[in-house]
Amino acid sequence: MKKNMKKILALLLTASMTLGMTFTASATEANQQNTEEQQDTESVVSDESAEKQDSDSGAAEQVVSEEPTEDSEAKAAVTTSTMGSKPADGTTMNQPFKAGTGGSQNFRIPAMVTLSDGTIVAATDARWDTTTDGYGLDTIVSRSTDGGATWNYTFANYLGDNGNVSNSNSTAFIDPALTVTADDTIYMLVDLYPAGGIISSISNGTGYNSAGKLMLSNGGSNYGYYLDNGKIYSNNGTEVSGLQVDDYFNLTGTYQNQSYDTNLFFNDSPFKVLKTSYLYLTKSTDGGATWSAPTMLNSQVKNSSDKFYGVGPGRGLTTRLDNGTERIIFPCYTYTSDDGNTSVIYSDDGGQTWTRSKNIPDQTSEATLTEVNGKIYMFTRHGGYYVSEDHGATWGSRQNVSGISYTTSCQMNAITYSKKIDGKDAILLSAGTNGRKNGKIFVGLVQGDGSINWEYNYPVNNGEYQYSCMSELNDGTVALLYENGSASEKFEKYSIEKIANGAKIAHAHVATSEGTSVTATISTENAGDTFEFSKCEKKAEATTVEGYNCSVTYDIELLLNGKNYTDSAELTVPYDESVFNGCTKFIGYVAKSASGEAQTFPVTVKNGKFVGICPHFSEVIAGYKDDIPEGVDHVEDVSLGVNGTTSYTQEGEYSKEYSDDIVDAKAKVTNKELPPYYETATLKAGTFYASSKANDTSPATQITLEDAGNGQYYVKNANGEYIYPSASLGWDWSYALENGKQAVNVESNDDGSVCLEKSYREWFRSTTAYLNLSSNEFSCSGERSNIYLYNQVTPAPETQTKITFKGKQVGTTSVTIGTTMYRITVQERGGNDTASVKVGGSANISIPHTIGTDETVTWSSSDYAKVGVYSADGKNATLTGRKTGTTVVTATVKNNEGTVAATYTWNVTVIDGSAANTGGHTVTYTIDNTIYNGKLYYSVDGSELVEVPVASQTTDADGNTIYTYKTISVEQKNVAYSQMQIFVKPDDGYAVSTVSATKGDTYSQFYGIDKENLKVIYSDEHQGGRIEDCLTAEQEKALLAEAVEKGCDAVFWYSRGSEGSHLTENREATITHEIHCDKLPTVTKEIEYLKQGDDYKKYTEGMTANAGDTVVFKIVVSTYKESADINYSNALLKDIMPNVAGTVKLYSGVGESATALTNPYKITNEINHARTKEAKNYKAEDYTYYAVYELQDEDLEQLITNNVELSYAYSSTYSSGTYGGTAKANAQFFATAFEGINDIVVDYGSPVTIERTKAWGTGKFSITGAANHGVVKVDGDNTTGIQVTYTPTEVLTEADTVTLTNSKGGVYKFKVYPATTVYYEEGFGTYTNQQNGGSNKGTAAQTVSSVGSKAHYGYDSSYDNNTQDSDNSVVELAANGKGEFSFKGTGVELYARSTPDSGKIMAYLYKGTTLKKLYTINTKQAVGTSGLTSMQNKTAYSAPVLSIAGLDAGEYTIKFEVVKTTNDDGTKEIKPVYIDGYRVYSDTTYNEQYSQDDEANPTFTEMRNSVLAALDVDTTKGTYANQIAQGIASQVYDKTTGTGAVIVNNNKEVAGTAQDLLNNGPKNEIYLNPNQAVVFQFASGITTAQIGLKALQGNAAQYTISYEDGTSEDKTLNSSTDMFYKLDAKKGTITITNKAGSGVLAITKIKTFGEISSNAMFAELSADDFMPALLSLGYETEKPMADATANLNLVDYTGKTIASTSLTANGEQGTDATFTADQIKSAVTSALPEGYAVVDASKIADQTVKYGESADVNVQIGKVATLKVTYKKLFGKTVGTATLTGVQTSAGSKYSFSASEIKKAVPSGYWTIKLWGTKVKYGTTGTLTVNVF
Repeated sequence: MKKNMKKILALLLTASMTLGMTFTASATEANQQNTEEQQDTESVVSDESAEKQDSDSGAAEQVVSEEPTEDSEAKAAVTTSTMGSKPADGTTMNQPFKAGTGGSQNFRIPAMVTLSDGTIVAATDARWDTTTDGYGLDTIVSRSTDGGATWNYTFANYLGDNGNVSNSNSTAFIDPALTVTADDTIYMLVDLYPAGGIISSISNGTGYNSAGKLMLSNGGSNYGYYLDNGKIYSNNGTEVSGLQVDDYFNLTGTYQNQSYDTNLFFNDSPFKVLKTSYLYLTKSTDGGATWSAPTMLNSQVKNSSDKFYGVGPGRGLTTRLDNGTERIIFPCYTYTSDDGNTSVIYSDDGGQTWTRSKNIPDQTSEATLTEVNGKIYMFTRHGGYYVSEDHGATWGSRQNVSGISYTTSCQMNAITYSKKIDGKDAILLSAGTNGRKNGKIFVGLVQGDGSINWEYNYPVNNGEYQYSCMSELNDGTVALLYENGSASEKFEKYSIEKIANGAKIAHAHVATSEGTSVTATISTENAGDTFEFSKCEKKAEATTVEGYNCSVTYDIELLLNGKNYTDSAELTVPYDESVFNGCTKFIGYVAKSASGEAQTFPVTVKNGKFVGICPHFSEVIAGYKDDIPEGVDHVEDVSLGVNGTTSYTQEGEYSKEYSDDIVDAKAKVTNKELPPYYETATLKAGTFYASSKANDTSPATQITLEDAGNGQYYVKNANGEYIYPSASLGWDWSYALENGKQAVNVESNDDGSVCLEKSYREWFRSTTAYLNLSSNEFSCSGERSNIYLYNQVTPAPETQTKITFKGKQVGTTSVTIGTTMYRITVQERGGNDTASVKVGGSANISIPHTIGTDETVTWSSSDYAKVGVYSADGKNATLTGRKTGTTVVTATVKNNEGTVAATYTWNVTVIDGSAANTGGHTVTYTIDNTIYNGKLYYSVDGSELVEVPVASQTTDADGNTIYTYKTISVEQKNVAYSQMQIFVKPDDGYAVSTVSATKGDTYSQFYGIDKENLKVIYSDEHQGGRIEDCLTAEQEKALLAEAVEKGCDAVFWYSRGSEGSHLTENREATITHEIHCDKLPTVTKEIEYLKQGDDYKKYTEGMTANAGDTVVFKIVVSTYKESADINYSNALLKDIMPNVAGTVKLYSGVGESATALTNPYKITNEINHARTKEAKNYKAEDYTYYAVYELQDEDLEQLITNNVELSYAYSSTYSSGTYGGTAKANAQFFATAFEGINDIVVDYGSPVTIERTKAWGTGKFSITGAANHGVVKVDGDNTTGIQVTYTPTEVLTEADTVTLTNSKGGVYKFKVYPATTVYYEEGFGTYTNQQNGGSNKGTAAQTVSSVGSKAHYGYDSSYDNNTQDSDNSVVELAANGKGEFSFKGTGVELYARSTPDSGKIMAYLYKGTTLKKLYTINTKQAVGTSGLTSMQNKTAYSAPVLSIAGLDAGEYTIKFEVVKTTNDDGTKEIKPVYIDGYRVYSDTTYNEQYSQDDEANPTFTEMRNSVLAALDVDTTKGTYANQIAQGIASQVYDKTTGTGAVIVNNNKEVAGTAQDLLNNGPKNEIYLNPNQAVVFQFASGITTAQIGLKALQGNAAQYTISYEDGTSEDKTLNSSTDMFYKLDAKKGTITITNKAGSGVLAITKIKTFGEISSNAMFAELSADDFMPALLSLGYETEKPMADATANLNLVDYTGKTIASTSLTANGEQGTDATFTADQIKSAVTSALPEGYAVVDASKIADQTVKYGESADVNVQIGKVATLKVTYKKLFGKTVGTATLTGVQTSAGSKYSFSASEIKKAVPSGYWTIKLWGTKVKYGTTGTLTVNVF
């Protein structure tokens, strides 16, 4: 051996499906035997009755004596349960169980665990309003994913018979305990007491009989019944009919003529369980969000002598056996008159079967479990602890807890901390220390001999400290949930450093082997320790271990601080699928070495790795033994991915649940359809299959014989046409098959055949015409022919089981179904890879994992221009290179549910290469196409498919969409041959039928596509070349795959040259096509009739049917005009009614004309016959059928759906496929005996309740409600009648539909219409920065108003006594306060509480994003100078401070914000505003409903406007005038209104001035003070009227309404809410007088109906009318934008415009735009004509133009004369040149260049003698030579 010992590591995995299954079965049998032994004495529940019970008890019944007595039990049986509603799931912050959570005030008994992802899951008793240990408790679970900051709760155990309060007649869930397995499955065990049960008042016994069935009694203590698979049986095996019990023991149905919807544990159940304690187990696999149906454990673990046997609350324990199996353990205890002995129950098969250990002999009661180094420590309530060294099966003697003192009369909790403390394993113990007070967490260090030294403690509190539970979080923090009061709980977290102050806490160290991905983890006290691999190698040959046949072995050496490490460590080792595929159990094995003895250790598979703690390091092996369970005769290895699916079919019926944590396995029994066979038929009337052969096994021709009497028959062919053999005499007899209804003789022959004949005689000659059958076609001849008749027999289908597997998580498992064992491996799939392909070449790629049998794979390229792709089998694909570059190819795997199960991508590089057709010529394609009902694509030489753009689109008289496509124009260069491929994609429901070339090539190479095999389907008549003449096989398949992906059906092409015949010159292809795609048959369906008795009633939507009624559905199969022949096959019309008790029948007609048809009905002949050829005109026809169903009692109270399916296969020359159509969804109706609910109208946003007291239906079922714009609460059921409460939750922008759904799936509906006005409380708005309120949407229920009840709108008695704010609430807005309210209608009013000190708001009306109007609203109650306003120094409730009317119908939003108010002293400040509600004015959408209540087309007029107009106010002096800046009103009135209303005082004189009312009066209303009246008269066209009134300040207003005819009415108004009250509009002058001593009466609007004349209608001014007033306040509004234009005119010396241009700028209209001189110069220079120049650019200056205007700017230009001067020396050498120009400024034709100009341009250093000037004509260039010296 080496000096440093080699450490060898391997993992041994045992995967024995046979061994595992056999072991499980054996254990189950043993448990059943034990149970039977116990159950034989189950009926003995007291010592006194034991002897008698043993001798007298029979199989028929069991007698159980229980507490309370038989009399009290019988009395309790008739007590009705008060049902509560299960509280909705919710969220709390910081604490999981705050008082009030879920509606419960009290919580006790905490339990808590932590999941691998850090989620904390806590459970406790929801004790509602009690602290009692029973009588109506439920289990609430809360979970946190953020360390306890946020908690999401749900009621995991809830029955509801307590009514969510303490109830001594109720069930109770109590004392939850939680534990979690390695895969994060949470198991929760609680105690369940039946109704009225509590620990001190229950009976002995398990509640189960000797067969393990739940015992039941239907009265007293005689338990003569039992529950089995959801049914109740008497002890003699007779089923109790009419009742069903679900997995939660809910009982429904009818028993002894009474309907029940209860629970076996309820006090009102007709059958009751034994009143004892029950262990109730559930589990959650989604982190505690949802919980499974329960498993009752009593029959497995409770003894018949036990009175109470319940769980020790808090935490259970999950440990792992030596063979790797997880064991779930819960501590339990007994109780008789006092708490008794502890034992544990455990399960090794995921909670399916349970074993109970022996009782601890001492009084121990509740206990808590924790595990250290393979030993389980049990701390008990009465002190001390016990240790088990065999995973809880047996327990040692009591050990004392020494060195600490804690309370032993209360539950405590213990956990093991994950890190060593002071180098020792540590146990944390939570308990009270002073009775149930002063909680502490003690830290015990486990010594080498297993004893515990308690070294540290942490005081939690100094107050109440009862039950508690701890859990270590993923970051090492210790979470504590404890009872800090009599029924309250608190959650806290502590660091271990705080709990064990001063201790040394171990630190984790992880070593990773990069080459093998093996990791090792240990803990040490020093954070600075180094831990690493010195060696980690996988051995080429794995070490074998006896009994195992597959393994892996690793050689491992570890170093700690540079020295060999041989102690234990947690290992992770990669799971090798190639070795362990199919394994179901795993075990680690470490061989004997110098560092330790040989031993096994548990391992699990997590995230693709083995995880386990290796006790020491030597040779470790992993292995698997293949052992097939007994009875299995076939093994199927299944491999699939997470979310992947695959299916298998096997004989037999299996419907058990086979799923586990690794795989969902669903077994569904289906029918295996058997092919029909044929039997020889006896001659009679009927439909047969006919053949010319005897013993034909597949006759194909249908024939129908109708009895014509006297041995004669009428004959029909397969198309339903009457036919007969005919003969006519010419020179000789001729024979023909004719259409028509004529009788034919039919004779039977000895061999079973028949002869069909008809005799004829003419001119003394006779003959017989015979019906012949040949090649499945009928014909006629003079030769006798025998026809054999057959009946088609469809055998009954055989049953088979389809098993579908869906992977849930990575791992292996096995499922045995019948005699087949499925060994399943679930793997993680998907990934990324690379690939390369050459241009013109191909490359293969493949998915590296298994694809399920019912999974589909879709391949695609992100850039088809570069790469094409196709796959023949889904798993393997071929790439074709098209153009250099990079792209991504994707394979998407979808399971049978259509969900993506895996995605694979390849980054593909396309490198240089040569296309196969590379050459030196050019081919030009010019192709025009017109397509009827289809899309067009093209490709050139197998390149990317390109969609052709549509140039125009029209529709013809037959409904065809005609697409004319843009010309395809392509020039393909450098080719030796070329081919353009053109593809057609028919529109949905169409097929390509014809194509014709009207220009160019005389034939069209146009063919269908074999979509499965990716090849062209050539016809027998094919001429010319083929697509593969120019494409490689790979190119062709890749191109066709791309075409199929896009939905193309057909392809044609044009080739120039080919692979075998290269081009010798450039070529072109110019073609024009017309292509037709014809519509395929469709099916529609509707309800035609409802037959009640003999009366056929035409069905209208909303009709309901009752038992005995017959529903007739009309089904129409439509065929359509075709341009060519499309052949149909396997056409079936199938009518399905899936949820009815009877059978739907199919007919060809209704009533006497009805002919029964088979269902499904074969209609191939019909839809083929529809296309009879008439000069190639394939005509359209409809075929009508009827589905008829008679309703049964069982069908009632549900939505009856009729689904008709039309399916067929079709093929044309160019298209083929299958089609399945489903009829319209409106072929549904509701069968019910419910009287229904009429549509209602609401004029308030508050709740409304509708009652229906009449019971209906059979059995008992519940009803739930839903709506689109509100919530629906339904009280009662069909046996008691129902109350439906509808509460709007948002503003009604449309009629809402309330849908009531019963538990059978039936639906009842009614409409909720918004009235002409709807008042909404302030809670329907949204607010920011509000001070108070804002959430109230109305609480008082409004009165029900059914459509047509004639209730007038805008009034509801629920507001009659609302003396202050509407519904007694407002929202207060102050600084930065904003609000908005959205509505649909023609107007809105904003209501507020108006006080002498309330503030101002700015309001903006938007339609969409467009600002329509702006308002300033002062909500202050101003005090004026006249009698009209002098009493306003008070609070006015529900004042309409903003009224907007006359809007175009639509959706609007009013937004508002609080702004500063100007005080009397000129200071400004923000004052509060109190928003009370909104009234919306609806449009005429629902006038049909309004007219039924005489409320259609109302006109609304403000009384305030009428008063102002009547007094002829000069509005220029009022609030609306510009000079009154802060008093601006937001309301305006119609200035053209005639006579209206006048306010007078008690002396009948005009009171005050209208000017004061305008300046200081209320917004949108007028006030009648005591002793004031308003007088008005309606125009003659008004028929009815209503007036808006309210008591202003909450004081009752007493007033009188007097009419011109002398009649009057005294009224008292208490409500401060604005409502409408009726007036008699036809009684002339109306006077409303507010009496002396009365409160102020506010009048808002008049609502009238009838023809409105001008003096009765008052409208708002437009925005233009009031905007100047707003602007005078300094408010800005958006100004219009406009262009400013400078027109630049380039003129000559005469002023003539030679050229022009312009400069334009955009800005605010009316302001100045400046165009700079430089801008002008630049524009002029650009516009100068050739040969022109600006005369003087220095004169161009800046120009100013107002936005919205234009200005002319003239710039003088002139023609240019050019002189080119050459300067030469005396002897001719040129020393320089100059170009001189002159611009025309006058009428002369020439420009004179002066001598000085010429001389000035002489080159430097030279001089000249005297010069003369010279002239050059404008527009020309002259030359001059000058001598210089």
